[in-house]
Amino acid sequence: MVLDSLEVRVEGKLTPRIGAGTTQPPRYQDLKYTVHIESPASAAEIDGLRQAVEATCPVYNLLKDGQAVKGSVVRGRYSEGRQAGRVRHRPGK
Repeated sequence: MVLDSLEVRVEGKLTPRIGAGTTQPPRYQDLKYTVHIESPASAAEIDGLRQAVEATCPVYNLLKDGQAVKGSVVRGRYSEGRQAGRVRHRPGK
């Protein structure tokens, strides 16, 4: 499919949460996207492209379906004398 131009705009509402007693981080909700296309393709071909992208785009589906996210921190061995990633020079050692 020939596309002369493609521009995607995404908007959403940010739910700010600030102040004492706040336990939830800010989140985006009600996400919407608008795609502006210039193409000689027919409306049916462009709609087919939209359907294919929505069916296969990992970012679209991550946002649409939501995912459980797990994280971990691996702490390496602490070495005294390390500061900001550098080893201090110790005279006589």
